[in-house]
Amino acid sequence: MKTITTTYGPPARNSGYLEDIGGPSGHDPWPDSSDDEVASDAGLPTILVIDDDRDFLDSLGDLLEHSGSYNTLLAEDAATAVTLAHKNVPSIALIDVKLGQDNGIDLVPILKMSLPGLICVVMTAYRDVTHSQLAFDSGADAFLYKPLDPNGLFRTLRGLLDDESDD
Repeated sequence: MKTITTTYGPPARNSGYLEDIGGPSGHDPWPDSSDDEVASDAGLPTILVIDDDRDFLDSLGDLLEHSGSYNTLLAEDAATAVTLAHKNVPSIALIDVKLGQDNGIDLVPILKMSLPGLICVVMTAYRDVTHSQLAFDSGADAFLYKPLDPNGLFRTLRGLLDDESDD
């Protein structure tokens, strides 16, 4: 099995990337991409994990990789997430609410605009029902609270992928 972990440094500008690209207002949010491709096990779904907490990002990436059920892409910021999603077309995006200067909830419609079949799962450590409502209003398919329970995470991922294959 080939599992790919891709990490990139901070965005060119460290503030307001989502504002800079204009959000879902019709502006094409996808940066020009090269012909670079990331190798993966074609039989497995790819999960793009987006979190600015490097330790959490690495831990969650390791958990998903070692399950043997997913290819994994990692992004620490919105700019990298958009680029990776465009180049690799993941099945699922796991998106943290807080992404440095950006808000992961605002990233959901941007990703879904160009990848309508993308399953978006928003996650946060903030125990505020407002975040979950905003996430679902933005188009999220699921919402999870940190710390993530691995069994609950895998049940959620399997359920979302099963629902997708039933459509």
